[in-house]
Amino acid sequence: MMNTNKKGFIGDILMWGILLVSLILTVMVLYNLLDSSGDSVSTDFPVLKSSLQTDTVGWAAAWDFAVVAGLGFMLLASLTSAWLIGTDSAFFWITLIVLIGVLLLVVVLNNAAVLFFDAQAFMVVRNEMPGTSFIIDNLFWLCVGGSGLLLIVLFAKNRTGE
Repeated sequence: MMNTNKKGFIGDILMWGILLVSLILTVMVLYNLLDSSGDSVSTDFPVLKSSLQTDTVGWAAAWDFAVVAGLGFMLLASLTSAWLIGTDSAFFWITLIVLIGVLLLVVVLNNAAVLFFDAQAFMVVRNEMPGTSFIIDNLFWLCVGGSGLLLIVLFAKNRTGE
């Protein structure tokens, strides 16, 4: 029987991984649907094209809020978890190396996101997603700042009272 009361339960990492992959697949499906719907709408039907653009504006604003809120909640959950976890300063260098590896992966993700978000078919949506545009344009620096905060909270807290 598996004991889930231990700190650092592997199931949490698996859950985050599944959620992130699901989000990526959802965005890819939406991109493909948007790309194919933009190709199928001809200028002979301006009412249909206007309706498609209006509907796109509605869901783009909702996704923009979801992306910004999701990133904010992930940072808040990470900082809260870091505060509650008891750590030894000897693990600082291991954590720093892991975070540098994650930041290198963020560079790849950022390049893919910029290519995806700068596509001509996605321009209508990008104009309606200012929060997501800011995140994608500054993803590396936001991750560096979040990692710095995480390191500070994780290793600079005073645990002498425990």
